[in-house]
Amino acid sequence: MPKPIPYDVRLKIIRDRKAGKSFVKIAQAVNYSLSGVKRIWRQFEAQGLEDLELGYHRCGRSSPFSDEIHQLISSIKDGDQGAPFIRSVLEHNHPELRIPHERTIQRWWKAKGENRAKVIRRHSNKDWTKEVHHTWQIDGKEQVQLANKERVSWMNVADEASSSVLSTTVFPPGDNDQS
Repeated sequence: MPKPIPYDVRLKIIRDRKAGKSFVKIAQAVNYSLSGVKRIWRQFEAQGLEDLELGYHRCGRSSPFSDEIHQLISSIKDGDQGAPFIRSVLEHNHPELRIPHERTIQRWWKAKGENRAKVIRRHSNKDWTKEVHHTWQIDGKEQVQLANKERVSWMNVADEASSSVLSTTVFPPGDNDQS
């Protein structure tokens, strides 16, 4: 892809051509291709100086979604509704429309500065239990399938301060247990 010709060089091409210089001499002077210099001149003849500005605004992706989708999203968004909720509402109410993915909606909001601040979850302060055996944590798991397809449950008792496991009991008890 050829590099764009800067605006000041485009103006120099126009000035030199108006002064009577040939396209070949201008191309050599500005160190650009002959076809590029001719294209700038044709562009100037057809549309004047206004169209000599670089057209970076025309670069990049264009959205495959209509303005109607953008308006619908803006009308539904109210407060804490996130992109997954809004997408589900749009899919339900407008099955005939092509609905953007929730991540696309989030990108649009970020570009417009309308995105929600990320929720930062604070970890609990575990300094309240410094003494061993002051607080125990009892945790249970139910119907966990083992590699041999057997389902078991267990109860685990751990000390908060030392993070040590004090006891673990598995249910159903094994064959050698007499309970």
